[in-house]
Amino acid sequence: MASSQPYYRGVYAYPWDVVQEGVLQFRNLVSGQGLSAVTLALSYHMGKFLSPRRKQGPVYFPGDGAVYFTPYRLTLRENQALCAS
Repeated sequence: MASSQPYYRGVYAYPWDVVQEGVLQFRNLVSGQGLSAVTLALSYHMGKFLSPRRKQGPVYFPGDGAVYFTPYRLTLRENQALCAS
């Protein structure tokens, strides 16, 4: 039986990937590959990351224990409205 729900196809990405490509270009790149979602890694421990498309070289060393967003508190109603838009 065929499902009426579309397939979930996603990719993991790092903040510097989006910044390098530009938000609109990154969105076009992702959707052009037939993907429907992006999981953005915004908080993690120290690492060495390979990024072949990176213009400054294929290896990136982020700061130790980096968090790449400023958290803020939303009420449940605000969060639902944000997700619906």
